[in-house]
Amino acid sequence: IREQLRDGRNCHEIRMALLRQFESVTDNSNNGQRKLTYNDVYNQLKQLKYDLFQFDDDDMRSVQIWLNERLRSDNYTIFNGDPSRYTTHNNIYSFGFLSPTQLHFFQQARSVCMDATYNITTNVNDIMYTIVTRDPSTGTGYPNAYMFMNNHSAGPLKEWLAFLRDQCGLMIEQMTIDCSIAEVNAIDAVFQQHLSIIVLSMLFDHGTVI
Repeated sequence: IREQLRDGRNCHEIRMALLRQFESVTDNSNNGQRKLTYNDVYNQLKQLKYDLFQFDDDDMRSVQIWLNERLRSDNYTIFNGDPSRYTTHNNIYSFGFLSPTQLHFFQQARSVCMDATYNITTNVNDIMYTIVTRDPSTGTGYPNAYMFMNNHSAGPLKEWLAFLRDQCGLMIEQMTIDCSIAEVNAIDAVFQQHLSIIVLSMLFDHGTVI
């Protein structure tokens, strides 16, 4: 069960597969053994989550273990934001990461796209930012860097972009973004108008997208 959960199969798939295996090797008497239930698989998943992704009961402590122990040991580049630079609230966070492969492509890029994804958790303030470049082999978009935050101001973006510039070798000439004043202000503050910004504006009018 645990091996199949590690491989990404869901509880229902595992239960049905194991039931078919049991039925093929047992006789009608079932040797007095009860059949596997969904809860049997789910309980294994609950135990396994502490090995795979939940390293502490406190979410932020779990994130820090994941970043600074698990990912860093695999040579990931880690961004840990310092919210005290732009806010007095103590419940604000920002963190991000790049894998070694992502960093390699990232340092070669001269034009990137920065995209924000909302509603990633039950907390409406949580946002995931992604830096996307063009894959030279396929010509399609390739995600190069991720950052998570719960503050919608330019503060965490400025800190992250400065980190990418100073610690990751981000040397670009062009960045494409959505229509966001916070993003424009953060880019201007970090790159000081040394790159061009393309702002995507989507206006839905009679089925037309501009």
